[in-house]
Formats: sequence, structure tokens, C-alpha cells
Amino acid sequence: QVEGLAEHIYIRILSVSFKLLILGINFTYNFESSYSETMTVERLRRKTNGLTEYEILQPSHSCVLIDPGDEVRVHATGFISNTMRLFWSTKDPMTNKAMSYLAGQGEVIKGWDKGCMQMREGEIRRIFVPAKEAYGTKGFPVFGIGSNEDLIFDIECLEVVGKRE
Repeated sequence: QVEGLAEHIYIRILSVSFKLLILGINFTYNFESSYSETMTVERLRRKTNGLTEYEILQPSHSCVLIDPGDEVRVHATGFISNTMRLFWSTKDPMTNKAMSYLAGQGEVIKGWDKGCMQMREGEIRRIFVPAKEAYGTKGFPVFGIGSNEDLIFDIECLEVVGKRE
């Protein structure tokens, strides 16, 4: 199921004025127009094999994809969905250190794992994680995440190191 999100860019040409110099003759032409064009840029929200959804913020043409069992190095920033309050980031100015994890092995919350599968190296995704695939009814008080809070993560796949034996 795909839900289109559109941002509209409105372009309007108001006035164009130019001069031509043809065979030593100075020629001025003024052009007034009310021509307008609306362009649509769509960002598609895609579903995973669970409740989690994601948008690709920055695509990548890399052939290297995240598969279960891969060691992955990412930058990530987490927000509480209903307030957009930042609760954690690997880009924190004090640490600014990427994190590594094994994909599909339960080292991160279920929604994160599902949202990152088949992500390409170099890609940036926004992952929408419902509470059921995050911390559920317990929340995660240390980070200020309450009971049944939906989360949003911006994740940049820096490197897919490969399978760990």
C-alpha cells in the first residue's frame, strides 16, 4: 500500500526583458506573461512486512543492500512522533559517533530492523515506527519515551560491512 505525499512548487514567470543587437541595431523587447506551472514532487511512504513504514529521503544507487545478518554502520536520529521531540542521536555534538548493529538479529527495536531491510548503502530513510514495534506499553523512560509512543527515526546507512560468521 503506497500513500503519496506531495509538495507543490509554484513557478510564475512575471516579466522577461531582453535586448538584441542585430546588425548594429539596438532592439528591446518586453514580454509580460501570467504563465504559471505547478510541479509535484512526491515522496512515497512504503510499508514494511509489519506496521512500520518508511520514506526514502535521499536515494542511493549503490548495489549494496542490508540483509538479515549483515553488520551495518549507521547514523540515526530519533524523535517522538506526536511532539517531534528529539530523544537520541548518533550525531550528538558531544559524541558524533555512528553505531553498528547486526540487522535482523534483535539488536535494535523491531520497527527499526524492518524499516532498514533492503536499505542501500548511502541511502537516508525516515522510518515511522508504531509503539507496537518500538517499546510498547513499557516505553523507555531513560530516553523520555512514554507508554505506547510512536517513534520516527532518520537513518543514514553509512556502510554494510557484511555477514558476521
